[in-house]
Amino acid sequence: DKYRMIKTNVVLFNSITTLSQIHKTTRTWGVHRIATEIRKEGFTCRVINFINSFSFEEINLILDTVISEDTKIVGFSSNFWAWYDDADLDNTFEKINYIIDYVRNKFPNIKIIAGGTSSTFYISTKLKKVNAIFQGFAENSLIKYLKAIANNKSLPLPSSYSSENENA
Repeated sequence: DKYRMIKTNVVLFNSITTLSQIHKTTRTWGVHRIATEIRKEGFTCRVINFINSFSFEEINLILDTVISEDTKIVGFSSNFWAWYDDADLDNTFEKINYIIDYVRNKFPNIKIIAGGTSSTFYISTKLKKVNAIFQGFAENSLIKYLKAIANNKSLPLPSSYSSENENA
């Protein structure tokens, strides 16, 4: 097979905005900082940049390649969402919610998280079925959350929002 399964504990998705060329080519610092901390703790983590630029066929290939029974968390960075126009937001959330539905249907035990400055703003309108939102410098709280999942312990509250009691 041309594409092999890559066992990954945490998959983080990052998107871009079409507002300017700078934002098109800039990766968000936060999601990569989180990934570094996750790897330091011995977990595997992949960051998939520019998710809103991929076709659904490409997204399916990514999902089939990196998400498996080994995956504990799938997350989304919201750092550029505040700059999106309505068309960019609709495109981004169509793809994010597609990914969430894929994960929920195929791997219902995986936790879905979001982080960044815009995530709480969209939780009630465009972002569906998220277990937790992490804001600010969430390296420590996310690591505690991941370790609790990996060790089947009760989940600590994230830095901002949790829907654990809402069966998200």
